[in-house]
Amino acid sequence: MAIDWARKDYQNQTVLKPVAENDLKQAMERVIGQSTPIYKTPKNAYLESNHPNVVLALMESMGTNFLVDDDARANDLLGNLRPHFSQDFLFTRFQAGTSGTWDSIMMMLTQSNTSNISQSAYKKVKLESLATLPYSRAGYEVSFVYAGASTWRNSKQYLLHQGFDHFYDHDDVLKQFPEAKLTDGEWGLADEYAFKFTQHLLDNSEKPQMIFIMSLTNHPPFKLPSSYETKPTSLSSRLKALAMNEHSETLLSEQTYQYASNSLGNFISNIKQDSKLGSNTIIAASGDHHMRNMNMDMKSEYAISYAVPFYLHVPEDILKNVPHIYDGKRIGSHRDIFPTLYHFSLSNQNYISLGGQNLLGQKVDNIGFNQNRVITENGAYDRDRPQDLYQWQEDALHTKDEPVKNPMPNFSREYSQLQSMYIRYLINKS
Repeated sequence: MAIDWARKDYQNQTVLKPVAENDLKQAMERVIGQSTPIYKTPKNAYLESNHPNVVLALMESMGTNFLVDDDARANDLLGNLRPHFSQDFLFTRFQAGTSGTWDSIMMMLTQSNTSNISQSAYKKVKLESLATLPYSRAGYEVSFVYAGASTWRNSKQYLLHQGFDHFYDHDDVLKQFPEAKLTDGEWGLADEYAFKFTQHLLDNSEKPQMIFIMSLTNHPPFKLPSSYETKPTSLSSRLKALAMNEHSETLLSEQTYQYASNSLGNFISNIKQDSKLGSNTIIAASGDHHMRNMNMDMKSEYAISYAVPFYLHVPEDILKNVPHIYDGKRIGSHRDIFPTLYHFSLSNQNYISLGGQNLLGQKVDNIGFNQNRVITENGAYDRDRPQDLYQWQEDALHTKDEPVKNPMPNFSREYSQLQSMYIRYLINKS
């Protein structure tokens, strides 16, 4: 595996040429409406004296293309996450930034669409765009929790060099929970232990925590912990038609999907019920990308195919002190997650984003960007055929089968170009 990674690393070496600052400013003005990627959260007296913990869980393959088949009685894909989806904020018209795990992490954390910089000659260049830097400046302890190998994509070395205080991996989780060894698989330990470890960090912290969790159980080869009792799952006629795997494997992937959701749900329940953590811990969760091995070109599911949910729990004391508007039909994508979190946790703090917005703010642009497919208030369109727009059906989730002319066909291309320009500018700035 190490040799294969080295070979791919060598093949994927990219030369990131400098970009003139004026050219970058013009591109930003055109695409995100301002010549700088710097924004600032409002001054908030409550947040200045109350620094909430912030936990962001990126869930392996939590794709909407599976979730639309969720049924509490016949095909339970949420488990103990279900009540929280009902109680808290949930956005379903929401796109993953990319179709790859590390790609999505890098895009969220650094604004970059060039994920292999963590394994390239540029891996030691510190990026001022790191999404966790506002938390570091505010006195937070910043950690990454991944119950797999820290050598994956050079993730530990890269993130620690960028500014994370800690990177906890398979071995760290196992030291705290030796019984997790029974769940060890090809990618690492079962998700429940990543969440238990995160709660352990929160329970024993002396500073406010910003914790990024990457789950892994819902990844092939699919494996359930032997101690887990599955709730009902079944293959719908839709899934049988769209899935490219054997039906037995697809059914097992529904069960690992359920297990991962259930583990997240248990974690949220534990935090909410904790007398110390319940009132000061924000929890956000989304999928890293769609569920793979599915037909992605079904016209009625043009918006669903690359979609992931975005869940957000904000304690009541914070909601009382931070103005917000909730509309579950608002559109967004991964680029909006950190700006949303900033506004509920940081006062008067600068941050960097390429157009990401607070989804609970006064007004949003309603654009969900994915490298392959974009959704807007008008509908969904593909990067390869941006002139064809598939309009929304009445449920505001499915799309119509026949396309119309797209009124904004250039956004996907221009936004990707802006991402490329920005990372080239940052890499060469120092």
